[in-house]
Amino acid sequence: MSANRVRVLVAETGSAPGRNAATALGAAFCGSPAVVGPSVPLALAGPSLRWAEYVLTELGRNARGVHRAVDHPAGWILANNRQVADSLAAALLEPLNRCTPLRREQLETTLLAWLQWRAAPEVARALNVHPQTVRYRMRRLHALFGQALSEPDICLALELALRGRRFRPPQP
Repeated sequence: MSANRVRVLVAETGSAPGRNAATALGAAFCGSPAVVGPSVPLALAGPSLRWAEYVLTELGRNARGVHRAVDHPAGWILANNRQVADSLAAALLEPLNRCTPLRREQLETTLLAWLQWRAAPEVARALNVHPQTVRYRMRRLHALFGQALSEPDICLALELALRGRRFRPPQP
């Protein structure tokens, strides 16, 4: 236990890795948020734990119940390749360096939500702002990133960069 987090190593057998642990932990955690990392050999327990911690961070404070890390594949890349995630963020998010820290945070949050939802009303609901605020911020982001926001591969890389920037693994 550390930083208000409990880490549990579960040895399991069976044909549905992770499902048995998720079922057992669901009852044990009484609805509190929990993430089950993928079933791996003991030597790979560390990466499995980092993936689970990443997903728990991504889900946020309002998460309830037990989730499986394998349902969040971006977490594997970001939680286990910190240098790659940091390099990706530095290269792709460079246009935001011209903004003040507060504006940068607002634009990063808006861009990540837009990459996930792709529509101002849904982004506005997710961020708890007015849809016009989202449209204003998206105009600013289009001015900064140009046609890059229309390229699927770049959008995927931007989403990974933004998610990686939000996640900082807990210190042991």
